[in-house]
Amino acid sequence: MKMKPRINAGRHFTVLVIALFCLATLAHAMPEWQIEQRALNGTVFVETDIGDANGFFVAPHRIVVPYHAIAGTSFARGRNAADGHWFQVAGVTAVDADRNLAILSVSIRGNPLPLGNSDDIRSGKDIYVQSYSRGEKSFTKGKVEDRKGRKFCEKVEFSIAVKVEPGSDGAPILNVDGKVVGIFLRGLVKSEATFPLLDFAIRSNFLKSLRDRGWGSVVQHFPLQGNLNLCALISRGNMKFEKGDYDAAYADYSRVISRNRDAAIAYSNRGSVRLKWGHTAEAAADFRLAKGAAKRINWSKLGRVLGKIIKIF
Repeated sequence: MKMKPRINAGRHFTVLVIALFCLATLAHAMPEWQIEQRALNGTVFVETDIGDANGFFVAPHRIVVPYHAIAGTSFARGRNAADGHWFQVAGVTAVDADRNLAILSVSIRGNPLPLGNSDDIRSGKDIYVQSYSRGEKSFTKGKVEDRKGRKFCEKVEFSIAVKVEPGSDGAPILNVDGKVVGIFLRGLVKSEATFPLLDFAIRSNFLKSLRDRGWGSVVQHFPLQGNLNLCALISRGNMKFEKGDYDAAYADYSRVISRNRDAAIAYSNRGSVRLKWGHTAEAAADFRLAKGAAKRINWSKLGRVLGKIIKIF
């Protein structure tokens, strides 16, 4: 008697589930050129007397920028990435200083970028950054390094590996569905290293409630005053570093270190300032202190990057 082949129903079901998952993933992913076009239409450049930053539209006449980019500035103006036109910034409609975010009212109508769920980000996932710095537009692909950010901001940030031009704090970080999952922040400023360093992103979920509060009229005009947390203070130092104001950058990094001896990023970036001054021995000492701080807080990725920097000396 000829036996019929046995069908393994469990195995077939597993294969079917995997196939459906893959199809669903492909169905939601946007082509890169569409992600780039969407991001470009919503991204802006912001100029202040502190330094340069990026932002993007979250409502037709509202943009989001990092709070550190505008706190204390006496003026701000913007430039649209899509057409290069300059526009006026009227003032601030909402602020979340703890998450380093601010909503600005602007004179032009823009294309709001859709916000994704930043809780869905995972290490190794592809991300895209659309920046507009010093008149140059750049669309760059990178990876999520870790779901956590810096120790004293780890619940607000996640870490990324991507090559982005100076002056791009505030640039939108998009997932493969073309939705914003983060707001770019420079981490390690460029020293003598030519290899990828480490940058960060403010989680987009913190922006959602702020966006809803930002529909109202202007509540603050320039100049703005406000305290910056440690992460925002490092970012402020980075803006000054990229502008070439090394004395001011050094002061900001030193303020962070005086408040937190485990601030590995601040040590490293202060070392980069010392390199600009030609103080090689002092710079190397700061990089070693940064590596020691990274080890104390069990930040292995940063420790590996700093180890490469130290070998340069």
